Amino acid sequence: MPVLSRQALYEMVWAAPVRAVAQSFGISDVGLKKVCQKAQIPVPERGYWARVRAGQPVEPTPLPPRGPGMPDKVGIGQATRFRYGSGDLEAELAEPAPDEPMFEEPIEDVQARVAALVGNVRVDRDLGSPHPVVGRLLADDETRRLKTPGAPWRLHSEPLFASAFERRRLRVLNTVFKAVDKFGGRPWVSDDEARLVGVGIGHERVAFRLDHPEARPDRAGRWTTRPGWADVLQLTLEGEGGRSWSDTEDHALETHLTEIVVHLIVAGELHHRAGALATYDQSLQRRRYLAEELVRRRAAAARQAREKRIAAEQERRRELLGMAADFRSAQDIRALVAHVSERRGPEDWGPRWTAWALAVADRLDPSTRLTADGDDHWLVAEPDWPIV
Repeated sequence: MPVLSRQALYEMVWAAPVRAVAQSFGISDVGLKKVCQKAQIPVPERGYWARVRAGQPVEPTPLPPRGPGMPDKVGIGQATRFRYGSGDLEAELAEPAPDEPMFEEPIEDVQARVAALVGNVRVDRDLGSPHPVVGRLLADDETRRLKTPGAPWRLHSEPLFASAFERRRLRVLNTVFKAVDKFGGRPWVSDDEARLVGVGIGHERVAFRLDHPEARPDRAGRWTTRPGWADVLQLTLEGEGGRSWSDTEDHALETHLTEIVVHLIVAGELHHRAGALATYDQSLQRRRYLAEELVRRRAAAARQAREKRIAAEQERRRELLGMAADFRSAQDIRALVAHVSERRGPEDWGPRWTAWALAVADRLDPSTRLTADGDDHWLVAEPDWPIV
């Protein structure tokens, strides 16, 4: 899958018609426009190239700054992952070394840009127009209150957000979610009690906790809603850029909502930068491991080849010693036959035994069966003579 920087893809789609650029990547123009839209890259509007051909003055739409939490690299087409453990270390190590992530825009400038876009955040005084995520929580609580027949089992309980503390907490959560939603964030709640909450900023997930400062989950990790009056409320941002805002004697938590929303969005960028640097460090560690493992495997292969050569040489020597022993045995048999024939005379000794004994000697004698294998190695062929 081709991977380009936002700047490189932006220059391509403004240098040639989108259809031609898309064909060069093997995708449709609609698919390329979706890629650009997701990466916040503007594309020429309809009629742009006609005006260019007509000689009319046109200006490309400037490339906006990368959004908080968004990657600078854009993948085009179907993703293909390199699978670790494939065994081809040389091919993996031959891949280009990763570039160290560089962030030209200081985080202070990012924060100023986000603050200008967010503006002033005012708390919702009621929940009459809730964010869809908060609306689902309220709808579930209404189902609990009415004891609706046939409701899912998880809704068979007393209402969770009936107390003044919980209603205040939902109003703050609702305000934060609606403000982040305007910026393109994606609020989420992953439990019924709305204790596991956060927002998606770009490609990052930013979790935060909105509760009483002393609230803790039970031993099973479950949270419970808090009864009673609108007690002290604290919002804690977790992970990169983490910090807390809380009620004080002078100011309520609600007075910090603008600052909170800005920090939530900037935290997405901080998450992205920390993740990019961590991925870069992991890539460098992986390459160091590959280089060391390649040296180790090559040393092991050389050692195995050396051991194989030594074992082959030892086997040849054993064969040679066996051939020498067979040769001596053949010579002894021939000497015995000659001695017996000389002492008793051929007319007194049976020619059948003599022929048999000499045949045994010939079968043992390796010199009659040596053949070369073409690599300066000599082999002894198995005899195929019939037994006399």
